[in-house]
Amino acid sequence: MKYSWSDYCQNAQQLAASRIISLTDSTKEILCRHLPELKGAKILDVGCGTGIFTFFLDDCFQSCEICGLDYDASFVETANHNIPDQMHNQYHFVQGDGYALPFQDEAFDLVISHTYLTSIPDPERALSEKIRVAKKGGLVVSVTAQSFQSQMCSPGNYKQADLEQMEHYLLLKNKCEAAYAQQFPPDQYFNVKAAAGIPQLFGKSGLRDITIQPIGFAFSLSDCKIPMAQKRKFIRFYFDGEKQKLQKFAEMPEFRALVSEAEISEYMRLMERQRVFQMESLGENTVWEWISGLNIMMMGTKSRY
Repeated sequence: MKYSWSDYCQNAQQLAASRIISLTDSTKEILCRHLPELKGAKILDVGCGTGIFTFFLDDCFQSCEICGLDYDASFVETANHNIPDQMHNQYHFVQGDGYALPFQDEAFDLVISHTYLTSIPDPERALSEKIRVAKKGGLVVSVTAQSFQSQMCSPGNYKQADLEQMEHYLLLKNKCEAAYAQQFPPDQYFNVKAAAGIPQLFGKSGLRDITIQPIGFAFSLSDCKIPMAQKRKFIRFYFDGEKQKLQKFAEMPEFRALVSEAEISEYMRLMERQRVFQMESLGENTVWEWISGLNIMMMGTKSRY
C-alpha cells in the first residue's frame, strides 16, 4: 500500500489540534527573538504541512517571500487555499520531496522546518538538502522534539460518574490505535531515535555558529489563560480529526478484521459523547487533563567559503 501522511498518519484537523498545543504566544516570542530580522528575503519551510507553522512565522519577518514545501499534495492544496489576507509577507506552497528539494543551490536566506527531521527515515540526508539550498552565510533552522520519551502528561481527575464512559472510550481508542499501527507502522512516519540525535546532526553537518534553544510547552483545557474560543477550536479539530482517521481506516478490510463494526460504531458514539463532555466541562476548571514537553530549536550558519 502507498501510504499518504494526511490519510493515515495525521490529517489536517489533527495537525491543527497539535499546533494549538505547541504553537503558543510564548513560542512565537522565542522564535522572533532568536531568528534574524529579515526583510525582503527568501525563506523556505520544509515539511510545511498545511502551512500553520509557516503562517505562524509571519510576525517575525517583513516583506519576505516565504515558500512552504511538503510531500503531501493534500496538505499543499490546503495551505495555498488558506493563505490569510493582509500578511506581512508573501506566501506560496509547492509539493516536493525533501530529499531532493526542487530548488537551485543557495536559493534561500533562511531554511527552516518544524517537526520535519523527526518525521522522516533519513534526517541527515534531509538536513544536507536544507543546507544545499541555503545561501552562503544563510541560516538553517530546525524545531524538533527534545525527546519523545520525556513528555509529561496526566489523564485528569474525572468524577466517578464519568469514569466508566472515559474508561470505555479509552479502551476502544487504544484498540483502534493498535490496529492503526499494524496497518501503518509508526516507524514509517515517526523517527523516535532521531529526536535525541538532531544536535549531533547539526554538529557534523558543516554548519557554523550552531546554537540550541529550548522551547517548552504545556497545554490543558482547564488552563484559564487559554481563550474559550481557542479551547472549543481544539476540541472540534481533535475529534473531527479522530473521526476522519477512523473512517479512513474503516474502509480497509485488514483494519475491520481487527476492530469489529460494532466496536467502530461504539467508538464513534463515545467520541461524540466525549466531545460534548469536554465542551460542557470547559467552565469547570477541575479536570486538569494536561500535556507538556520540550522542543529544541537548532540553528546554524552556512559557511561563506
